[in-house]
Formats: sequence, C-alpha cells, structure tokens
Amino acid sequence: LWYAHSAITVVLLTQLPDELPAGFDQSRTYDTRGWTTFERCSAELAKSYQLQVAKWKLVIDVADEGGCSQRRLPTTPARMAQLLAGCRFTNGADSAAVLALYEKTANAVLGTVEKLN
Repeated sequence: LWYAHSAITVVLLTQLPDELPAGFDQSRTYDTRGWTTFERCSAELAKSYQLQVAKWKLVIDVADEGGCSQRRLPTTPARMAQLLAGCRFTNGADSAAVLALYEKTANAVLGTVEKLN
C-alpha cells in the first residue's frame, strides 16, 4: 500500500537503460509489465504530485528530462482488469493476485473520497 500513501515519493523507471544484458527482451517495457502497471496506478490514486511543504514532486518519472510525470485519472478496478489483461507477468499466476491487491488498495484509498480535485 506504500505506493498509494499520499506522502511517499515514488520514482518511476519508465525507460530502459541504453545498455541491456545480452538476450534481454526489449519488448518488456514499463507499460507492458503487470507489476509496474500496478505500481504506477497505485501511486496515482492519492498523490497530489507535489509535497507543498517541502516543494518536491511525489511522483518522478526518470524518462522525463524534468523528472515530471503526467497525472492520470485514478484507475478503477474494472479498468485495472483491462490494463492487466494486456500486460505480461514473469509468473502468469500473478495477474489475479495483482488485481486483487489493486482492488484492495483502491478501496482503501478511495473508499471514502467524495470529490476528486
């Protein structure tokens, strides 16, 4: 649940390094992997994207020159199921567990929210 905690800084490693080990499957990008999809969507649930007191970003994307990350709308559990259906997992059995964990996280973070701003 720490990805979704409102005061934790999350660094998204969305870009593959220039040098990869021999045999590395370059089609396994950040957006095609199940666990990284979970991590990003969980981080986007409750972040204001800037900690007002310290003035730093709470979600940082290292692929962006300025370290910025575009804020997306919170992902519903139904939408997460769609996203995960198109993702790959090292262990195929993880898909159902990741979806269940996301549903639990989304309900815990957004369950009492009356208005998104």
